[in-house]
Amino acid sequence: MKPTIFTDVTEQMRIGKEEIFGPVMSIFKWTDEEDVIKRANSLPFGLGAGVVTKNIDKAMKFTERLHAGTVYVNCYDYQ
Repeated sequence: MKPTIFTDVTEQMRIGKEEIFGPVMSIFKWTDEEDVIKRANSLPFGLGAGVVTKNIDKAMKFTERLHAGTVYVNCYDYQ
């Protein structure tokens, strides 16, 4: 299966509510970091999360607030 990216996803969409197991990324628009944390932590799932940024200090503070089993920063499934 080829990697797939869905853009302009909202929480009202099925793809915005459920995790998909496979090479899939859902892109949500946001304007405020507090909103992102609240939205991410409100979901009933949370096996993994990803953060992409150029600022590692901001990434570390941000990831500490996410309720997810694994949080990847600027990568995925790196061990």
